Amino acid sequence: MLIKDMDKALDMCLTLKVRQNTEFFKATADLGLKLPIFVYDKEGEIWLSTYFPKNNKIQKLNMLLSKFNATERETSFVVDSPLSNEKEFLVISKLIEIPSLILNGSDLKDGFLNFYARFHSSEIKKVSSVLSKYAKDSRNIRLVRLGPSTGIMKIMSDINKEYSLSIVTFVTPLNREDIYVKEIPDSPNIIAEVKTSGAFRGDINAIVYCDLPVEGLPVIDAKSHLYQIELRTPFPFMVRNRANENHIMRTAYFGKMQSGKIEVTVFIPTDVLYEFYQVLYQVAEETENEVIVKYLIPYSEDIWDFI
Repeated sequence: MLIKDMDKALDMCLTLKVRQNTEFFKATADLGLKLPIFVYDKEGEIWLSTYFPKNNKIQKLNMLLSKFNATERETSFVVDSPLSNEKEFLVISKLIEIPSLILNGSDLKDGFLNFYARFHSSEIKKVSSVLSKYAKDSRNIRLVRLGPSTGIMKIMSDINKEYSLSIVTFVTPLNREDIYVKEIPDSPNIIAEVKTSGAFRGDINAIVYCDLPVEGLPVIDAKSHLYQIELRTPFPFMVRNRANENHIMRTAYFGKMQSGKIEVTVFIPTDVLYEFYQVLYQVAEETENEVIVKYLIPYSEDIWDFI
């Protein structure tokens, strides 16, 4: 199974704008830039990494970077700032708790955080319940879109137009005893998509796409053969955690299990490609783990024919 075979398995999409009354949000409100962001957990608190392009000539931007102690990366400046646990952010946490809902992009523009998500229509009542509870009375939470999904392929293509994406696919041996839910068949017709990349600690929560029914997994939608899973495989888990520690943004994360190995494909901004594969090789060296990098290429429409 290729990723394109489950392109619109999550058949609904959601776009939500969230802002908070902080100095950083106010300072970025009139820049006129759409900035990639990464949300992560720091000692039990939620923090935000915002990526600013190096080649921008906005005079105010230099003052902002200095004021908020930006750190310099190879192709960008990054500002780390805390987010409060007010209901403006709780709405995102509650939405992510819905089994089929996956965040596939987030950015900062005009003082708002924009979150882009996909989910399955069987859970529309759960989504509506969260929105009605947290968003109905707030000027700082705005529902922009709720409707049929355009599919993961178009979402990645649209993100690539905003800032360049690359993909990294690596293969590593798999020990079945390291997976909490061992009922997943070793099959080329099953793909798992990771739900979250940084804001939540613990095991890896994922959605499993299958072409046939699978016994023993919690069901999201039996008709569509959609399941949820909580798993941990040591090497991919360590790479994910190390990337989180280094605030390396990812926009999508897929896994396939076949012939005793796991193949992981990660979509990441090209600006942090070097940092990501450095983490990958560092963890492999530290753990003496066999890892084969299968693909490391810029995003293009052609990738859907082989990943």
